[in-house]
Amino acid sequence: MTIYLDSSALNRIFDDQTQARIYLESSSMLLLFMLIENRFIEIASSDVLIFEKSQNPHDDRRMFVSLVLQKATTFKSSDENTLKRAE
Repeated sequence: MTIYLDSSALNRIFDDQTQARIYLESSSMLLLFMLIENRFIEIASSDVLIFEKSQNPHDDRRMFVSLVLQKATTFKSSDENTLKRAE
């Protein structure tokens, strides 16, 4: 199975863990990261994720997301259709 995680999901573990919803989402993300690391599931990346990662002002978060995205087995480039939808 291949999953695509958006930037919010990839960075969720860095958010305020005192909120129950965020804590549960972070716990879920840690489980997904473990499954990716152990190759039970695959992760997809994209040029959009690479761009969003580059805009993150926090070095530690940028590095973490880079390490996760290095494990991607699928890469999606933006095409003209995608760019039109984004507008």
